[in-house]
Amino acid sequence: LLGAALGAALTDTGRGLLFAGALAGAVLLSVACNVSRHVVGGRWTIRRQTAMRAEVGEAITAETQRMQSSVGASHVGTVLGSDISRIAGYPIAVMRWAAAMVGLVIVSVYLLWLSIPLALVVLVGVPLFMWITQLASAPLEARQEALRDRVGRISAMSSDIALGLRTLWAVGARASFLARLQRENRRAQGEGLRLA
Repeated sequence: LLGAALGAALTDTGRGLLFAGALAGAVLLSVACNVSRHVVGGRWTIRRQTAMRAEVGEAITAETQRMQSSVGASHVGTVLGSDISRIAGYPIAVMRWAAAMVGLVIVSVYLLWLSIPLALVVLVGVPLFMWITQLASAPLEARQEALRDRVGRISAMSSDIALGLRTLWAVGARASFLARLQRENRRAQGEGLRLA
């Protein structure tokens, strides 16, 4: 559109103004759609997160005995804190992926119209780059999962400490429990450094 507007402006003033107006309208429409997408998507994601947290809370309340024996409170906190945000954002990610695919098709057609070698470089190079990036990020995701698990263990220990502090003092186990907590903390730091 920009090339057509510039070409028309150089050859014919009337058509140039028409193309310039069309270009300005396209830019304004694009900005309005982008802002609307952010506002609507953000509100929808927040509503979905709230609903999912309520659903998980109700499930935990209904299954308290079974949950206490199989899942620690810290893991539930991790799910409520960070995992639900990711899960709630999934539909938005799917919409962005679909928009990216439409954009890829439009750009592909345009590039094929401009230059076939350039189009082939882009159409082969972009997916290849994305695949290599995915391969490179797999170890990072594994480290992130290990760190999340370690932080969950430390949170569980902290909960145990808060609940049983008086008992630890009474039986004289404070020093051994403190050493265990410090050991887990150092392991979590190591996981965090490997993640970084």
